[in-house]
Amino acid sequence: MDTVSADASRERAARGSGEPETVRAVQRALDLIRVMNLRETWTLHELAQASLLAKTTVHRLLATLQESGYVHNPPGKAGLYRLTSQTRELSAGLTAAPRYADAADPIVVATTRTLAWPVSFAIAEPPFMRVVSCGMPHSPAHSAKPTSIGTRHWVFSSAVGRAYLSRCPANEIALVRRKGEAFRDSSDVVLNVPTLASLEADIAGVRSRGYAIRVATRADLNSALAVPVHHGGHVVGSLVCTTFPHSLTDQFVASVLIGLHRAADRIAVACVL
Repeated sequence: MDTVSADASRERAARGSGEPETVRAVQRALDLIRVMNLRETWTLHELAQASLLAKTTVHRLLATLQESGYVHNPPGKAGLYRLTSQTRELSAGLTAAPRYADAADPIVVATTRTLAWPVSFAIAEPPFMRVVSCGMPHSPAHSAKPTSIGTRHWVFSSAVGRAYLSRCPANEIALVRRKGEAFRDSSDVVLNVPTLASLEADIAGVRSRGYAIRVATRADLNSALAVPVHHGGHVVGSLVCTTFPHSLTDQFVASVLIGLHRAADRIAVACVL
């Protein structure tokens, strides 16, 4: 029997067991945390389906867990929920992503408000970069969507990926490229993996400038400017600022780059500590 089925069985048994409501509520909350630990982010509907609980029950449990600091609901219309690093007290299976997101969230929000453009923080899951913290809801006039949390970007073509690679050692760059080739060969989607020579040349340019850019194509919602998040020789991820497709000018870069680097430094220290 899988975890979700076992949880559902306990839920049904509790209903007919005569247990006090407080005991059942605690059991449901712990079961919900176990379900949430299977994945990074969830919607209310997905959690109701996975836990086999009513949406009203799940919503009430989430509100209680959020008030207690175990669950975070990023601002915005997407209604995504995730566990926080505080659940390490309850679960040993927590990945580093929630810890990084907790450390980055206040800095990402503050930087978005200061720069007036959406800022997001992404960590490496080669051959992708995954957004774990997003300031889009705090820059509504400049956001094409309410949040980008959970979005994955191809490491070789995205600004966040190339900024991350610019601080990686040569052996790790080669490893990421091999992972990219393996994923490309097993995927139905057409994905480009550059030669090692062209990748190293591109990364050298990013390293020299101190930032990476991605100019929007016709299908893109925005252009992006990203800087690496690193501290003491350890690269944590990348911090990216997005703008309108045709607004990535030299003036834009000059207006946000210093603030983006300062925020990246603060996030790196917060994540490494």
